[in-house]
Amino acid sequence: MGFKIDFIVILFILDVEQYLILKVNGACTWPAEFVSTQWHDSSRGILTFGTESMQGWTFTPTTGTVVSSWDCVSVSTFSSDGRMILITSQPFSLFSTNYYAYLCITVTKVTVSSYRYYINHGIQGNVNNERVFIYPVSTLTDYGTICSDSGASGGEYQMLIKDGNESAAKIDCPWHFLGRYGYTHTVFGGSTTCDQSSSEIDMCTDTQEIKFDYNACSTKVAYSVSDTLWCVDNIAEGDTNYVMVFNGNDADSLIDNQSVFRFTCMAVSGDASSASVSPRYCQNGQTPDQYPSAASGQTTGALLAFSNSTETCRK
Repeated sequence: MGFKIDFIVILFILDVEQYLILKVNGACTWPAEFVSTQWHDSSRGILTFGTESMQGWTFTPTTGTVVSSWDCVSVSTFSSDGRMILITSQPFSLFSTNYYAYLCITVTKVTVSSYRYYINHGIQGNVNNERVFIYPVSTLTDYGTICSDSGASGGEYQMLIKDGNESAAKIDCPWHFLGRYGYTHTVFGGSTTCDQSSSEIDMCTDTQEIKFDYNACSTKVAYSVSDTLWCVDNIAEGDTNYVMVFNGNDADSLIDNQSVFRFTCMAVSGDASSASVSPRYCQNGQTPDQYPSAASGQTTGALLAFSNSTETCRK
């Protein structure tokens, strides 16, 4: 029994030593704009950055295991290509082996208080369909191995908006979409609500906001209690605009991440006739005329069909 306990202690010490070697090799602190700050993340909620660590980016690699603490590994190329590499603060057990998870993200500034980022990993089915890189506990420092070319791209982007400075993240909504429209709303396997002749989506009163008339149709189209959302980013990919909107009006107590979310993404067709709606962020391969599908294969979100605009406000 004593031998087994000693063996476990030795393994633990080796794990810690290997982790410390990696950390020393990394010699990493966050870029100045992230040190000691909090951010709304489009898929994870509130992220809290210290000097070298970050809390809040949670995923569950195995049943009963929750990972939410990460440390900085490398930001050596952040100023040139926006790349940041993170490692879980502690290893976790998977298939009877200890692993660390890595995140390699490419970050782009959108406004003074917001950033867009892509996760540079393929989808890992054995860790709850997350985009992460997992590797057995070792002194891995080959960042080319960590960061993959098969990561998220196009409309599958994430957003960071600085806590306490949310309104500064507003941008103009996509030019081709600016106007007033009637619409119908259809959920997967469910009903169609709202009448194009009486419902209204309005982007002319404020070209940085999308406003719904919930008196004409009470369906909560973009997963908010408030009838008004802010445009905070837009990526054009072919004929589709992937528009991220932020729910900046609802109190924190209303955000249940079941039916009410901080972020919603709309994939809008080039002719502004249709859109698909996904909570949090747009899914891989999302199109304006098909229901979004999560990495797990589960269908989510809704479809919108727009009437011809009753007013345009394109500048």
